[in-house]
Amino acid sequence: MSRIKTASTKKGHSSSSSRPFNWKVILEKFTLLVALLVVWYVAYVSVKIFYSSASAAEAQRLINTKRAPEAEAAGIRSVLLDPDNGYAHYYLGAFYFRQRRLDEAHRELIKALRTMAHPATPLLQLAEIHLFQRQYKEALRYFDETFKMNPKPRNEPGKRWYSYAKTATNAGNLATAIYAYQQSLDYNFSAKDTHQSLGAQFYRLGLNLMAIFEFERQVLAHPESAQYYIDLVTLLRLTGDAEEGIRFFSKLLNSNVINRDVFTYLGLFYIQKKEYDHAISTLNELLKNYPDDPKALFLLGLSFYEKKERELAEQYLKKFIRANPTAKVRRKAEQMLEEMKSWK
Repeated sequence: MSRIKTASTKKGHSSSSSRPFNWKVILEKFTLLVALLVVWYVAYVSVKIFYSSASAAEAQRLINTKRAPEAEAAGIRSVLLDPDNGYAHYYLGAFYFRQRRLDEAHRELIKALRTMAHPATPLLQLAEIHLFQRQYKEALRYFDETFKMNPKPRNEPGKRWYSYAKTATNAGNLATAIYAYQQSLDYNFSAKDTHQSLGAQFYRLGLNLMAIFEFERQVLAHPESAQYYIDLVTLLRLTGDAEEGIRFFSKLLNSNVINRDVFTYLGLFYIQKKEYDHAISTLNELLKNYPDDPKALFLLGLSFYEKKERELAEQYLKKFIRANPTAKVRRKAEQMLEEMKSWK
């Protein structure tokens, strides 16, 4: 019996060990396992990307609020969930820039450049960081790259072009500055000094007529500002264009611009052209409303002095000195009075 069992057992082992593996089933199970792992990984990554994007959106919403800790936390969370999310790096960098944490802002924006397909926005932010630090040449490099990539920024394009122009001006690149100022004006953006700044670039390049034109536009845009009148008059006198000064300020008198300096400067240019009677007539109009205007008194005294009309010249110059004992041109007035003593 034992022999029969032993033989039977051996026979059983022999049949079991000789059964072939079902490789097809094993391969199917392995394939299923790999597919499940891929699905799980894709789902995992998708969830991370989703929550990273949601956190980036939250950071964007909070950046301009007073909830700084929450904005920073959302930005950091977004970056940690998806280090390749360029917008997450950008929003975190923008937050740091608003907090004036410039090194951290620069770090995040550089990462945004590496991970965004069209990084014009972080380029612009980097330009503004360097502009804030007065690193004009470095700022100009980023502005150049920004506007080559996207010459029509979606948000406040005129203001962006104006910042570009200011940067180019400070970096000494006059041609780029002129182009950028013109672009800002084409977008109907006009900072208070846009025309004057553009005119200054023309003057530096020796383009006097274009410079004068822009300075005049500046005065017309802001007729209430005395400084712009002074700058225009200085430019006209530097270029020796008294005739243009007469034309422009005569035009202003016939418009609705109400500024007593218009009379003064018109009289000044008449004097420069040696048209003393016109100067006297213009300045007397000013004295009707402002009888103690110091500029009018001095220029009237100067006009009569040049006409050799001693009595009237002395009258206006002495009145000027009495009313303005500390005026810068008092010495000039006293010299004219002293000289007239020798007149016959």
